[in-house]
Amino acid sequence: MVMRRGALVAAMLLALPPVRTAGAQSSGEQAAAAEVLFEQGRKLMAQGKYGAACPKFAESHRIDPGVGVLLFLGDCYERNGQTASAWATFRAVVPLARAAGQEERVRAATERSAALDARLSKLEIAVSESADNVVVLRDGMEVARSLWGAAVAVDPGRRTIEARAPGRQSFWVTVDVPPGPTLVRVEVPVLAPDSTVEPVVERPRTTETSLMTRYDRAATKRPDRTLAWVAGSIGLAGVAVGTGFGLAAISAWSDVKQLCPGTPRRCDNAGFERADTAEAYATASTIAFALGAAGIGTAIALWVAAPERAARRSGAIVGATGRF
Repeated sequence: MVMRRGALVAAMLLALPPVRTAGAQSSGEQAAAAEVLFEQGRKLMAQGKYGAACPKFAESHRIDPGVGVLLFLGDCYERNGQTASAWATFRAVVPLARAAGQEERVRAATERSAALDARLSKLEIAVSESADNVVVLRDGMEVARSLWGAAVAVDPGRRTIEARAPGRQSFWVTVDVPPGPTLVRVEVPVLAPDSTVEPVVERPRTTETSLMTRYDRAATKRPDRTLAWVAGSIGLAGVAVGTGFGLAAISAWSDVKQLCPGTPRRCDNAGFERADTAEAYATASTIAFALGAAGIGTAIALWVAAPERAARRSGAIVGATGRF
């Protein structure tokens, strides 16, 4: 008797035009669009085309929310066999209608949702592990962890359950949820490691760029030019020593001229000793100048050749890496 009276009241209320929720604001164009969608939904319902009518009511309510539209939407869901959606919609009407002072609609929505309580189909997803990286999906939508293991009201029909985690084999199953009252339970097992996924191993970079950088650094250090600096230093030292001996020889020959006057020169023992010293200085100067010239020449050759050798080494490395 209660169900009959509730259905009668609902039918009377549904016959009324939709009343928008208090405080809902929308532009004139939005209200017009919502009204068109609402009328389209009513015509489709009259033709028994509930599957096409329900989206019309839902979109009308989204554009311009109203208690009356929600009542039509709940009734459409119930007629279309979407019991969970109808139950949730009628429950949503209650606080809105009460806030608007529409007690008849509060009573009708309460009776309709209570009648659906005994007809609900429920789905429970039990997850065997609670690892942080495990994600559970129902029909492509993530299921909150707080709902794992809870019997949740769903519309009857085919449901797809999926669980996945990085580096694990995914779990996937499709179940048929029949019209209620019924409870379907799906157990998600512990996800096995995925043997096809190779572990990530950091390998040293041996690309052409890194090799070129390495040899560019070697070229920047220029060890051959270091040798050039050494050889040049030795050469300059030889020139300096040769210059010193040369000046000493000049000074000694000046003394010989004083100790050995006349032409031809007539020398005493001191003059002969000074002449021998002058010759020794001159010989030492010549040898030192020769060594200095050799050192400077070697330094110049190493300095010029150093960049070419570095370039040849870099070119050899590039050619080798091109085969890897």
